[in-house]
Amino acid sequence: LMLAPMLEWITPRGGGAPELDFVARLETIHHDWLEICRRIDVTVTLPHLNRTYHLPYAQYYDSATEAWVQDHYAADFEAFGYPRHLAR
Repeated sequence: LMLAPMLEWITPRGGGAPELDFVARLETIHHDWLEICRRIDVTVTLPHLNRTYHLPYAQYYDSATEAWVQDHYAADFEAFGYPRHLAR
């Protein structure tokens, strides 16, 4: 289940479109967190705990892994507007 595409988590069990009015993204989490707070009328700071430093994610993929990710998460790439190929 941990590797389940995001659409499986947010789509109703009977099918149909996701019933969301906002999707936060990790790559814009600071901006999106402000939007979440605005929507629920709170002011809360989002701490950055357990910060790690690592290489750009594309460097962890070989061609087989990239092909598996592209296939397994194809619907997510399309639904959320992400490019299907890694920027190298």
